[in-house]
Amino acid sequence: MNKLNPNARPFVPFYLRSDDRSLYMTFSNGTPLSNEEIGDFFTSIYGQCVEYVYVHGYHRKKDPKFGKIIFTSEEIARMVLRNQEVEKMEVNSKPVWLKKYIPRSQRREPYWNMY
Repeated sequence: MNKLNPNARPFVPFYLRSDDRSLYMTFSNGTPLSNEEIGDFFTSIYGQCVEYVYVHGYHRKKDPKFGKIIFTSEEIARMVLRNQEVEKMEVNSKPVWLKKYIPRSQRREPYWNMY
């Protein structure tokens, strides 16, 4: 006897590894961005889509050169990249280059080789 509810909603896994929803960001020298600036920028375009923003070394005296943004869904990350390997955007008139985040254990070449 089948005990499944025929009226139940279809199962959709809500959790994806954060790496699958993440983009790697690099900044130009002298044009650092804060976590808040980046989060606010993407939220203003896509709604509440940002789970976490990490800018490496933002609170140190050196200008940060890279960071990582984790979106709430993989689809948002794909939309941001627009089917490109690297996407350049301007956040508060400052250039940001984005690409799919690949964990260190899965990389084949140096990650800074973006261009």
